Amino acid sequence: MTVSEILNLAIGEFGTRYNLQVSDALRLLNQIQAMAFDADLQAFLVSDQFVTVSTGVKGPYNFPTTPPVRRFVGVTQFTQSQLMGTGQRFIDLDFGLVLNAGPVDSRNMFEDIIIDTFGRAFTFNISPSDVTDAYRMVYYRRAPSIRSATDDTNLLIPVEYHHSLCVQGIGALADYSIYGTKNGRLRIQEDMIKPFWDSLNTTTDGNRGQLISDGTVGL
Repeated sequence: MTVSEILNLAIGEFGTRYNLQVSDALRLLNQIQAMAFDADLQAFLVSDQFVTVSTGVKGPYNFPTTPPVRRFVGVTQFTQSQLMGTGQRFIDLDFGLVLNAGPVDSRNMFEDIIIDTFGRAFTFNISPSDVTDAYRMVYYRRAPSIRSATDDTNLLIPVEYHHSLCVQGIGALADYSIYGTKNGRLRIQEDMIKPFWDSLNTTTDGNRGQLISDGTVGL
């Protein structure tokens, strides 16, 4: 479906009860897509963005913006095949990032940096000794904003989930926001988004962790 078709269908199914306007349905669709990307899945992992540093300058260096960052993992000089060859995803633990095939201490893979999540930047703890383009930034991407009813480019949820997740999700969010339905967001996560996440895990894990390197959904 196109964005317009999703919005019109949602308004048709739920508009009589909720009196949804196009702008309301678009706002809820954006919330659905943001929730659908709010997970540390390989399909959302980006590892083909590089940063050029200045010799002796610790930073700060800005996060990449295309695709935008949801959670920054780190900076590494490992190649993509070295980084992704095991097909593992990165998990936060109190003692640092490890690979879940581990234990592999990620400090052997990632540079020692300070991440400024709110400033959208990072700083090296030790000054870089060389100017290089080999510092690879690794992060989980954020969903793009769907800016209008004709903005089909930024709708990344696959067509197989346009009704079960997008259309039905708009209705569930409207229920949650208008009527205060209990567990509305939990229902969306468990009943609507989880099957989408499961399909992505099956796609990547079944192919030894292969993923689309620009962070787009591989469906």
